[in-house]
Amino acid sequence: MESLRNIDTAFQKLRLHALVTVLASVGFSIAVCWWAFDYANKASDRVYIINNGAATDAQASSVKANREAEAKHHIRYYHDLIFNISPDPRSIDYNAQRAWYLGDGSIKLPYEQNKENNFYNQLIGGNMRQEFREDSIRVNMKSMPYKAFIYGKVTITRASSRLTKTLVTSCELVDVNRSDNNSNGFLMQNFTILENKKLSSESR
Repeated sequence: MESLRNIDTAFQKLRLHALVTVLASVGFSIAVCWWAFDYANKASDRVYIINNGAATDAQASSVKANREAEAKHHIRYYHDLIFNISPDPRSIDYNAQRAWYLGDGSIKLPYEQNKENNFYNQLIGGNMRQEFREDSIRVNMKSMPYKAFIYGKVTITRASSRLTKTLVTSCELVDVNRSDNNSNGFLMQNFTILENKKLSSESR
């Protein structure tokens, strides 16, 4: 009888040990799953913050504020590509090709009008340059599509004169997937030039 009790006691200890091992394994598995889920959630909260024109990865402390900064950078980048023009046909075409990733067909209008009006050939032939200077950008991020207005000036510099004109444009932004050619994750649509009037002209 004593040996049977010893066997029973040993069996109970073995069963308890096995139960503890199973529970520990289950607990460890749950902990690993929870950690992985938490890590995935934190990773999905990452956004890009614009720093000196470059998008850098950061934790989303204020996603809405960061998206507004990205929206402004997206619009600014397009205007820099299209309205900063040097007398170099390769540079003009290269910048245009980069700009087309940022919006729909409406953003091609200024380029196509300049082509049609022979503006680029005149600028190249006269060794002129056009520079865009932004005054302000306003974006309503309350609902998509996000309405934006851009206020600025363009200056056309010739050998003997300098012409300054207003440039007021508007567009709508929608969220899209980020890519190498569109790091901010926006697409411009319904782009319109609202004002492009002569401000001043001066001799050099």
